[in-house]
Order: sequence, then structure tokens, then C-alpha cells
Amino acid sequence: TSSGSVDGATHKKDAESSETAKNRLLDLEFYQPGMWVDARDTTGRWCQAKCLNLQQNKALVHYDGWNSRWDEWHEIGGPKIFPFRTQTKGYTGQQKVALRDWSFDMQELNQFDTDLRQVLACKFQKLGAKRITQFLRGDLPVFVDNLLCFNYIDEDAHVSRVNKFLQLVLEVIVQWLHQVEPLVEFAGRDDVIRALDDENVALCLCVHEFNETLLRIFDADKRCRRYYAQYGRFDNPKTADGPFARVPLNYARNLVSRYLLDNINTFGQLGGFQRLLDLLKLGLNQDKKYRSPLDWIILFIRDVCAVAEYFPQSFADSFVPAFRETVFNRIIGMSDEELKLVDRDAVQSVLDEMHPLLLMAYKGTATDELVESLELTMALRFLQSSFLEKRLKGVTEIKEMVERVERREFRGYGYGSSNYSSWTGYSSTNSYHGKPATKWLTSDLLVEWIRRNDLLDLLLGTTTHTEIIKRCPDILKFLAKEKALTTHDLELVWSCCQGKHEAVVRVVYDAIVDLSSQLSGEQLEFLFQKMSSIPLSEYDEKLMFMMKDFSSNAITQTYPNSRLSTFDPATVNWYCVDAFWTAIQDSSPLDNNLADVAVKCLSDLLKLPV
Repeated sequence: TSSGSVDGATHKKDAESSETAKNRLLDLEFYQPGMWVDARDTTGRWCQAKCLNLQQNKALVHYDGWNSRWDEWHEIGGPKIFPFRTQTKGYTGQQKVALRDWSFDMQELNQFDTDLRQVLACKFQKLGAKRITQFLRGDLPVFVDNLLCFNYIDEDAHVSRVNKFLQLVLEVIVQWLHQVEPLVEFAGRDDVIRALDDENVALCLCVHEFNETLLRIFDADKRCRRYYAQYGRFDNPKTADGPFARVPLNYARNLVSRYLLDNINTFGQLGGFQRLLDLLKLGLNQDKKYRSPLDWIILFIRDVCAVAEYFPQSFADSFVPAFRETVFNRIIGMSDEELKLVDRDAVQSVLDEMHPLLLMAYKGTATDELVESLELTMALRFLQSSFLEKRLKGVTEIKEMVERVERREFRGYGYGSSNYSSWTGYSSTNSYHGKPATKWLTSDLLVEWIRRNDLLDLLLGTTTHTEIIKRCPDILKFLAKEKALTTHDLELVWSCCQGKHEAVVRVVYDAIVDLSSQLSGEQLEFLFQKMSSIPLSEYDEKLMFMMKDFSSNAITQTYPNSRLSTFDPATVNWYCVDAFWTAIQDSSPLDNNLADVAVKCLSDLLKLPV
């Protein structure tokens, strides 16, 4: 009764909390004219929108970055309008050009300048959740977007002033990076409803728009590249090089804007790059309770990679190794809960983006080793997860790595040829076309990694799953071709299908047949003894066809020179021939259908040219 009372009280409290949140979403204070809101467009996509008018319980909205002909009315409390940033993150307008009725106004720039200096002066304190969300996540990103896309007539009078403002924005972002560490505990919740009233949560969630704005100032947003493409290009080779940015060696100097280099150097001098690194390290040591969320990690990595090509070698030599070590340790150290939520493709995309950055501090082969080693480690982490979806992702990535190694070591015939397919066992229908051959990882290294991590025990041991078993044959065939299978491995293969679904049994039987042409005589005998231990009463069609194909491959593998005049047929190990002979005797417990199968299997084996 006591437990029931507690559960009832908890349920009542949750219901009251839910009702309070629902009522908060209906509050008209979030839908006043001139305020940003989230609105669902005619395609069902959530967009950032400006409230133009409010009449009774309806709001007229304009979708940011889109033509005004799409303006429409939404009923507050309906399914198509919510308070700002409860449904959206970042820019939601047209991808090529943001359609806005805007032109440069120095007075507006000065007002934004004043507002940002006030933010710096109060260190984001006592701004209020609404001000943080509307100004820092709405007005400011849109204004910076407009500045970078505008065509200025007077470069001397306007552009230099605009760039000073952009550097002020960078100062605000760096200060936020310093202020946000104590707020990381709110990041994992991503509680957009709480952010309506809690300024700590609201400030924490600024990460999305601040990152987007930083990438624009770093010239990493294709839509906003007019500014650096038109202004600040120069011929003087000394004017803009600094400790954090210089003209890349392979660039013509008049192709790089001095404003871009100035802004990268400003970010570095403000401590921006070091602060990104500090936040990446957050939680790696035991003295920190919270860690930066993985989606933050991905954002911070992209910030650095966006401008890595401009790093002077002296800065790259000191920063990149520490950055690489921190990123790799953070990814490898993901918790099971983070593994469950992480988008593996997003992580892989970030690693791909890091490759040019790593090349600045490591030689090519060292970079390849770092990246491919991490890919293997990530695959293993997924395979060790308690979530089946991630385990399947892990075994799939190991399969992919096996093929990439095979592709690396079979360049003579060329990928996709029939010889390639026959040697590796991969057909055009099951090949992974997305990634190239490995550059560092060899067959020997991959075999050593598989052995060191007891991979087959993970794949086929007591905790395996039907879907994992189905994905293992390619890995087994690779080990067989490398003469790296052991009798322990074969025991795992044989045992993993016992008592399993018919589909799994077929997969394992097919794998045994494929492996039989690569195994040693001792290993063939081991599997043969396993088959011999099965009573006739348990024979079925699948088993007998597997035994027949296994015997055919084993005989051919063991006696390849059977046509030579010196060959003695009496010495042949016929493997399962005796079992089939016994199966067709009158005393056999097999029914007529299975006896017919045994006759066919026996006939096929006796026709072998031995």
C-alpha cells in the first residue's frame, strides 16, 4: 500500500508538471509581434519564424530565409506553432540564399555592438531566459548572417567596421566558452521547455547557434562566403600572418582575405582554440563530474577543422597532437548510454574531416595509423555495447575493415574484377563501396588485432545473437585465408548454431563449407569429428548437404594431386562417405525422403575424380 501511494504521488506530480509545461507553451508572452517563434511550414518542417502580428489567439508568422508569400497564420496552442527554439536549432531557411528584406544600417550595427558589450560586461548574468533565447539564439545569428552576405559599396567605411563587430562577436563566443563549463550538467537534458524560464539551461543551449555563427565567421558556411570572397584580399605577404593563422603555402595570397586571417588570429588570441580543447577534455579526468556531450564534441571538432589549413606550422605542432589525443580519448571513452545515442556516421564524418588537420602534425603513414586504429577501436566499442543495434554496427564495421584490407592487398587484379571476387569471396552485391582500401592496416596487423581482442569470442560466444552470427562468415573466411583460424575458433563456429533458428544454422553450415577449402588437415579432421558425433536420428536435409559439400572440399583440399600415377586411392580420407553409407542401410532410422538425400550425397562424393 505504501509503495502504491508513492507511485500514485509520483504519477500525480508528473501529471501536474506536464500540465504546467503545456500551459507555459500557450503563454502569449512568447508570441508577441517582433519575437522569434518556431512554426511548422506547409511541408511539415519546423522553421525559425518571426511573429508579425497577433490577433486574439492567432499569430501571423514569416519564415526566416524564405519568401514572404509563405507567410501564414497559426493558432496558438495548435500543432504548428511553439515558443522559439523548442523545436528548432540554427538556421532553417533556404540553403543557397536567405531571402530577407535587409540592408546595411550603421545605426543598427552600433546598437548590436552596444548590446553585445552589455552582455560581456554582465558575463551573461541576469539576462533572463527569454532575452538569451531571443537575442543570442535569434537576433544575433541572423544579423551576422546578413552582414556576411551583404554587398558593401564602401569597403573602407563599412567593411572594416563590420569586421571589428565580428571580432566582438568572437569575444562573446569565447566568453561563453569560459562561462559554460558549470552549465554542462544541463546540456545532456536538452530540456527546451525548461529553457523558457531557466537562464542556465537557455545559456547552455546557445551552443548550437554560437557554433553556427563561429563557422560562418570562419568562412565554413558556403552560403555566407561573399564577405571574404570580395573584401580584404591583398598582395602584401606580411600584413595578416599571425600566431594562429597565415596564408596556406599552396594558396595565392590574393585569394585569401586579410579579414579572415585577422578573425582566426583574434579567436586564437582570445583563447578560443585553447578553450575548445579544455571543453573537449572536460570529464576525462575523475575530478570533473560532467563531460561535454558528444554532439558538442562534434561541433567543437568542426570548428577547429574549419580553419586548420590556416594554422602556422608552429601552432599546429603544439596544438594538433593535444587536440588529437583529447578527441580520440573522448570518443573511445564513451559510456554505454552515449554509445546508444551516438550517430556513428556523424562520428566517422568528423574523423574524415580531421584527416587534413592530423597531416599538419603527423606524417602520412602516422596519420593513417591513428585514424584506422581509432576506427577499429570504435568498432570494438560498439561490439562490446549492451545494445544490439550498436553491436550489429560494430560487426558490420569490422566486416568493412576486412574488405578494405583485402582491397589493399589485392591491387594486382583491381577492385571489382572477377579474380578479386573469387580470391576475397566478395561479390559486387555485398561489397562496401563507400571507403577506399586501408593505407596502414595490413592483413597481419588486422589478424593480430582480432587475436588480441578475442574478437571471435565476442562474436560467437555465449552472449552472441542470431543477427550477429549472420554477419560473421566474411570475418571467418578472412582468418581462414590468412591461416589464422584455430580449433578453438572452429569450436565456437560449430557451437554457435546449436539450438538456433534454421536461418542461423544455414548461415553457419554455409560458412563451414566455405572455410573447408582453406583449412589444414588437422582442422578438417576436427570438424569431421564434430559431424561424426551427430546421431543418425538427428540428421536432416541441411546437415547432410553441408556434410557432402564439406567432404567434397576437404577431399579436394587434402588430395590435390589425385590424378598422378603415384597416387594411392586407398590412402584417401573419405570423411562423411561412411556416414552416408550407414544412413542408407535398412537399419537406418532415416525416413525414405532423407534416405534419398543420403543416396544423392553419397553418389556425388563417389563421383569425385580421386
